[in-house]
Amino acid sequence: MKEQKVAIITGSAQSIGKALAQRLGKDGFAIVLSDINEKQVKETEGEFKKQGLTVTSFVGDVSKLEDQLALVKHAVDTFGRLDVFVNNAGIEGTIAPITEIDPKTLDKVFDINVKGTLYGIKAAAAQMIKQKTGGRIINACSIAGQEGFEMLSPYSASKFAVKGITQAAAKELAKHQITVNSYCPGIS
Repeated sequence: MKEQKVAIITGSAQSIGKALAQRLGKDGFAIVLSDINEKQVKETEGEFKKQGLTVTSFVGDVSKLEDQLALVKHAVDTFGRLDVFVNNAGIEGTIAPITEIDPKTLDKVFDINVKGTLYGIKAAAAQMIKQKTGGRIINACSIAGQEGFEMLSPYSASKFAVKGITQAAAKELAKHQITVNSYCPGIS
């Protein structure tokens, strides 16, 4: 019998992350939902269990390395392995002219969007290399990571950074049969 593959999706209590997790679950993956919102992630876990999906959840902050490492550990402790890691969690921050951007907003956007992505790659890649099974790491970029958007300077800059991190990680991790890609949804 083939071992069930395991996917972690951050920011998966709602929206795009929830849809990605549901699709992977319906495609036969064991799913690890991760979100900072405990109530929502537990509700999503319950909903997925009612659909017959193999699922667990984890409450954590992607901007903290220790949470990302604990997330991967939770996945491996629960399901025995890690095959796919989707760095979906992210925020737009404040919509404001560049002249009104405050340091707190800038730091929060970069902590979640950039550090969160980098820490997710770090945690997932370490486990995938240890397993010697390869894997997939998929990062949420944005159309704003292709072209800067006015009134969204911190967000655009953070998504350009995600694009660069993705390209660098793809080159570095290819020798371990780990592919690193991104998807670039529009802005809602």
